[in-house]
Parts: sequence; structure tokens; C-alpha cells
Amino acid sequence: MKINRICTLVTLLALLLLAATLVYGLNLWNIRGVQTSDVYRRYADTPGINAAYVKDYRVNDSVTVCVTLLEAMDSAGWHKIKTDFEILDPETNNVDEAISKGSDVLSLLRLDNACDGMDDNDVAVASKRDRYICIFHTNDATDKDAMLDILLDVIFNSLTNKKTLKQ
Repeated sequence: MKINRICTLVTLLALLLLAATLVYGLNLWNIRGVQTSDVYRRYADTPGINAAYVKDYRVNDSVTVCVTLLEAMDSAGWHKIKTDFEILDPETNNVDEAISKGSDVLSLLRLDNACDGMDDNDVAVASKRDRYICIFHTNDATDKDAMLDILLDVIFNSLTNKKTLKQ
């Protein structure tokens, strides 16, 4: 009788362990099924690049977007990002001078320079000082226009306010 109870208990524990392993492996606790972007999945395991995905980032009262952020952790990662997104360094020293003074140099990326996984409604901006690319995945042309207005304001303010890094 005792052996039957022990065998039943061991069997139940083994089944529970198997079920827990299956739930963990299949990610079944994620009921909403959050999907990441193709760009995030491409760079998620790339050495030298820190990839992040933010779902439903609130831009203003009426616009929420999903965002993929690619941050270079070293010069090799930044070189890969610049190559993949065709970010060109200007031939003048103004960029290096601005960065040395602590100002950021933001570039709005053209869609024809975009890598695979981006579509017509995506808007991307690159920071040359902080070495990252932020891709805003908008839902439609209206959201894209709102995002472009906001980004152009930020770029204009960074150029005119001459902000410096806080030490």
C-alpha cells in the first residue's frame, strides 16, 4: 500500500515537472502573444548590438507605436549598423566637432536605406553620438506623419539649443 502511494506521488511529480518544462519551453504564459519586429529578431543575438523592442509606446495623446531600438555596444556593432542601414558619415568634420562638444547629431533615415523587415510606415532615426537607431513602426500614414513631425522637432531642437552632455 505504501509503495503504491510513493509510486503515485513520484509519477505525479514527474508529470508536473514535464508540464512545467513544456509550458516554459512553449512560452504559454504569454497569453497576448506579443510579436516583435523582424528587425528586432534579426539583431537580437548579434554580438556588439543591444536590441530592444517596446510595444505600444505612447508618443502623444492619440498615437502609440511599437519601437525597435538597436544600440551599438562597441565600434564593430556601430560599423555593422551603419553598413546595414547605409548611414554615411559626412565628409566634413562638423559631426566630430559637434559630438566632441557634447551635441547629438540625429539623422532621419530614408526608407530606401532601410534594411529588410521595415515597411513604408516605419520611421527611423539614428544618433551618431550615442550610436543607436530607433525605428518607429507606425500603423498608417497619419501616424507616420505625426511621428515625422515629432522627430523633426527633436532634431531641430538638438541643432538649435546646443545641448551638451551632463558630466
